[in-house]
Amino acid sequence: MPLPHVCQPAPEQPSISTELEILIGQVTAAAVGELAAAVQEFNNGGARPSANAAADWVAQLVMLRAATAGEIADFEATARVQALQMLRQRCRAEVSTALLAGLIDDVLRLVDRVVRTQWH
Repeated sequence: MPLPHVCQPAPEQPSISTELEILIGQVTAAAVGELAAAVQEFNNGGARPSANAAADWVAQLVMLRAATAGEIADFEATARVQALQMLRQRCRAEVSTALLAGLIDDVLRLVDRVVRTQWH
């Protein structure tokens, strides 16, 4: 006898990002943008106001990571996925996905380093 329809496994639903995941992506993307701007300013020998902004965004990510401990299973993976999606939308074909992923990783390494040196 076949199982009734209600007992059949439900088809997998596409993952919908939560507000918290989107926030993590937004802050990560902002940090990436400011870090890239700071590097460009440094290479051009000009003033470096973006360096301060990048540091502020990294600090926000450090605090966000601490605040979401226990709520987000893998903060770094969430940040990578969400930020890459946002940056791809903003940059379109102007910047390669590999470069964006590398910049995201750079920001997350900074966050990890701050967390390890400040709280351990």
